[in-house]
Amino acid sequence: MSDPILDRIRNTLPECLPRYGTRWEQYLLTWEPAVSDPTGGVRRKLRELRRELRAELGLDVAEATMAWDRRIHVEHYWILLEKDYYDRSRARFRVEKYLEDTRADFGPVDATCLWQSYPRLGLDNRNQYDYYRDLPGGMDELRRMVEGLHDGGVRAFLNYNPWDVGTRREQKPDPDTLADFLRSTGADGVFLDTIEATEQVLLSTLHAVRSDIAVCPELIPPLPDLRTVSGSWQQFAHPSPPLVLAHRWLDPRFCLRYIDRYAKSHREGVAVSFLHGNGHVVWENVAVSENVFGWWNPWSIEDRLFLKRVVALQRAYEQFFADPDWEPYVPTGSPDVHAMEWHHGDATLFTLYNAGSSSGAATIDIPEASRGALTDLWQGRAMTGGDGKSFRHELGPGEVGCVLAGPAAAPISFPSDAGDERRHRPVTLAAYLPRPAGHTTDVARRHPPEVSIPGGRYVMRVRRACEPNM
Repeated sequence: MSDPILDRIRNTLPECLPRYGTRWEQYLLTWEPAVSDPTGGVRRKLRELRRELRAELGLDVAEATMAWDRRIHVEHYWILLEKDYYDRSRARFRVEKYLEDTRADFGPVDATCLWQSYPRLGLDNRNQYDYYRDLPGGMDELRRMVEGLHDGGVRAFLNYNPWDVGTRREQKPDPDTLADFLRSTGADGVFLDTIEATEQVLLSTLHAVRSDIAVCPELIPPLPDLRTVSGSWQQFAHPSPPLVLAHRWLDPRFCLRYIDRYAKSHREGVAVSFLHGNGHVVWENVAVSENVFGWWNPWSIEDRLFLKRVVALQRAYEQFFADPDWEPYVPTGSPDVHAMEWHHGDATLFTLYNAGSSSGAATIDIPEASRGALTDLWQGRAMTGGDGKSFRHELGPGEVGCVLAGPAAAPISFPSDAGDERRHRPVTLAAYLPRPAGHTTDVARRHPPEVSIPGGRYVMRVRRACEPNM
């Protein structure tokens, strides 16, 4: 499917749009022509093209406040049918404990996707909505969970699987069914699994419930959707230097959340996201295991602390990261140390990242309006020396930095605790070996959503699994 905005960029500056392997990678612009142009001509063309495209998309309409779904720094993904946060004795989900552990391990959370279906969906004729209805406690418990998240300052996304077409059908179209679920639960938005483009009929139906209902496509949407969609997951399109995602360049209010569920280390992904001012998705169930559809992929202590530190800065200076005139990859005098320039009032914020394998130093010019105090926000100290017109900053391999030019800034209190490491301990095969269950009686009477299954040998044939590590 052709994207008219992308075609405009390709026709105007084809050198900035190399072709990649997947359709999501087509939105990665390269800044190499601008970085290597000593005259600044390519940068001027890019700024002019951005002004034209923003006007064409209607993105220059100022908002009095940033909508909640444009301010998601950390989103979590809660697989509901895990046992870690379900209290069998009370037949209730442990929302408060979930939030307590999540914050201890990863810091404050802004939104959570309540995932109910895959990989169980398809084992019988129940559809994706039945899996919400059949949760212990049913729809009343789901609403209580949403209320519990709200009490903790966290927004709730319900999940929508458009590919669920082989199970029993609802009497209403999917948009109407989703609207009913939003009304009955009080949830704040819908996660659009496997979706890129969002149909207008879905948006209008959901917004009829509440004007602030958000949708979050799993995949990078077409650029014209910037008019109607406020954010998405940033998956399968990683803007490693010198790349920039076109959506972020055109509208920095578009709330991208970077995710790589298969990464063994999250250091580089979090660093590049910080460079671009993007948010993050933490795919996990905190207790015992980071659960990616049944296989264990933990965050290390170092990665969790790094995420906490990065997000603390993003929250403290979030107004800079909504700057419509931000400048990607300003000159640094180093081939490996990269910097982005963000403005707010008379102050300028620089995010830096050394993508090289050895230490490097950047020398960066300061805009005239911001020439004053210099603060190394990452290290929490004032910077001295220099000529007042530029600054020099050294970074080790893989390190990030953050410098504020303008008024002096107070240091940020960074978290130093990565949470309880016991929640991230290795899970061995022995933990999943079959064990005899203690004999119980009248289970169905005590827990109506449950049924008794006679003991014996059962074989489940799996015809297909889409997760490569399952």
